[in-house]
Amino acid sequence: MFSVSPFRRSRYFLTVALGIAATAGCAGMRPVPPTVRASRLDPTSLSHVGVHFELAAKLGEPGKGAEPLSDPSAAAIASDGTLYVADAETHRILALRPDGTVSNTIGGYGSRVGEFDTPRAITFVPSPRDVLYVADSGGRQVQSYDPATHRFGVLETQNDTSGFAPTALAWDGSMGLLLLDAIHGRVCRIATTGAVVWSYDGFGHDRGSLDNPQAVAPDGKGGAHIADTGNQRLIRLDFAGNLVAETSLVEAVVTPVGVGVDAAGRRYVCDAATPRVVVIGERGDILTEFGRGEMREPVSVALGQDGSVYVVDRSLARILMYKPSETERP
Repeated sequence: MFSVSPFRRSRYFLTVALGIAATAGCAGMRPVPPTVRASRLDPTSLSHVGVHFELAAKLGEPGKGAEPLSDPSAAAIASDGTLYVADAETHRILALRPDGTVSNTIGGYGSRVGEFDTPRAITFVPSPRDVLYVADSGGRQVQSYDPATHRFGVLETQNDTSGFAPTALAWDGSMGLLLLDAIHGRVCRIATTGAVVWSYDGFGHDRGSLDNPQAVAPDGKGGAHIADTGNQRLIRLDFAGNLVAETSLVEAVVTPVGVGVDAAGRRYVCDAATPRVVVIGERGDILTEFGRGEMREPVSVALGQDGSVYVVDRSLARILMYKPSETERP
């Protein structure tokens, strides 16, 4: 669990305030990179090796006794399979049943604990049971929600994170959270103690710089992948905050705005240039793509344990669920 501040709230409230003026902490200097592996995605490398994805369901549609989604921005899957969706325009988090109906609604607009101002990203941390963390972007903070107790908290770091406006976050798979601030081009890793372990920043277009990064995802192998949207590339950091690799997506005409990484190291990239999801292997080859003609504005992905891929489409105001098929594509 994260650090607890019992004198501010109850023992269930994980307090995390992220301030307003940029000074230190997450605004720290970028670590000096070791040897960086640079590669370019070959647009002719599309192989469709062994698996492709088929649209299985559209979640969040109006009717069925449930409120439709308005501006979905992210999704996360609980250990029991419940899909949680952040809706930025209505400032809420919705829990969806498999048929797409809403089983629980969390939040609403406001500045108090348990209320949100434009939630942009969500992730689950098992500690030991699922706790949902919300990037409350407009509130410049990260809030927590325990689905079992329905208690909220605010995550508090032990050192200064002034000016940090979280727009994306992900559980790092071990000790805490990866937080991304697209406005200032920063990524932070926060330990379970609440301490900022490292920060990585620096706006620009040279090697290792960031330009409007939109997503971050761990790979389960000690790395964090960043969708460096403005530079049309993927950046991989190790868990010490060092730049390890870059994959340019310019030649493949891919503009990454969302990314997820599965257990095999495959990267599922939401492409804003041609609405689709591109699956990129560890070696930088395109394994497959899906969603052409079915998506309008894919912004985020959530990966299910059964291989399902949930794509958040902001313009459609839907969650598109894709199932893998082991039949080779002709």
